[in-house]
Amino acid sequence: MYRKKTRVKNLWIISLILFLFIALNIFTPFSNITKNTFLLITSPVQRILFERGGRLQRTIEMFREAEKVEEEISKLRRENIRLSSRLAMQGEVKEENKALRDALDLDLGEEKEKVFVEVIGKDISRHHLVIRHEKEIKEGDLAISPEGAFVGVISKTYEDFSNVKLITSKKSSFEAKVQNEDSPIGMLKGESGKNLFLDLLPKDKKIEKGDAVVTLPHGSVGVKGIYIGSIQEIIQSDAEAFVQAKVEPGFDARYANFLFVLRK
Repeated sequence: MYRKKTRVKNLWIISLILFLFIALNIFTPFSNITKNTFLLITSPVQRILFERGGRLQRTIEMFREAEKVEEEISKLRRENIRLSSRLAMQGEVKEENKALRDALDLDLGEEKEKVFVEVIGKDISRHHLVIRHEKEIKEGDLAISPEGAFVGVISKTYEDFSNVKLITSKKSSFEAKVQNEDSPIGMLKGESGKNLFLDLLPKDKKIEKGDAVVTLPHGSVGVKGIYIGSIQEIIQSDAEAFVQAKVEPGFDARYANFLFVLRK
């Protein structure tokens, strides 16, 4: 309460000094000596008011400059977002064009109709993908990567969407061939992991690390020569009549954005 009264009193004093200063400059009857004495007495107060006024003006100018800078920064940010958006869209178009170009270079031996599809969902733990398509596809059709690697089989279809069961799924099993001079045939099985296993390979057939594994024209796949992956490890057992090989798939579902479906 006391501080409030003091503040009001000071404002009255400053107002009175300002009034007297204006009066001295307007009304001429006062002598120059009186004016000089008054200015001498009030000069400290005038200096304080002048300095505070100057600081206030500089502060106002600083705020104005800060607003201009903030506006320029905001404008640059919006422009940066706009450019980033354009670059992202161009990147998506480039990726889609690359997938189409790779498909044009794909040689599957027999002429098969290829339907371009987009991957819109991934459940790697359950080993299936969700794809969107414009043309009709059926259960049992094959999904391949733009580079030509076998990805999986269409397991469920809807009007515009379908599920792809990956060949790495435990539910996936079909005959495949090692592509070398002996052409051994075995049963390819998914193990719910990154790798595949080619089982029931004859012991008397030549198998080496790095050999390619491809599909056969008969059985559930029904298309020959689609690349599956390569032999990474050969597992032999003296007690068994067959050998087993670990196969690294030729695709990585984590990075699958576009696929092709071979219509049977």
